[in-house]
Amino acid sequence: MRIRIRLGKTELEADLFDSPIGRALAESLPLEIPFQTGGDEISFSVPISASAIDGLVLDEIRTGDLLFWPDGNSFHILLSATAFDSGKREGMSGSPVLLGRISGALPALRDSLSASTLRIEPL
Repeated sequence: MRIRIRLGKTELEADLFDSPIGRALAESLPLEIPFQTGGDEISFSVPISASAIDGLVLDEIRTGDLLFWPDGNSFHILLSATAFDSGKREGMSGSPVLLGRISGALPALRDSLSASTLRIEPL
């Protein structure tokens, strides 16, 4: 499924992979939510049940990956591949699930990090 991510005046398109967790996120769209930044990533909570977990195994992380941590229902947009540190996050357990990837360049997102909310909607 194709989605649009809006952060301030920046809009990017992404693909959600066809998996139970990807479909669960798609069914919850549109979302407009506050977000946090840390290092080279954007993170926020999403209303997805942990029972929907079934995604792709992470063997390689790339810039623009969309990840979901079941512990805390935490969604992450990686602005660089170095943002991912072996899947370990303070206060979170378990492994992340690869939900999809952003299409195109990410530099514009960095310029919009002062926005107060992020919007994800279906295309």
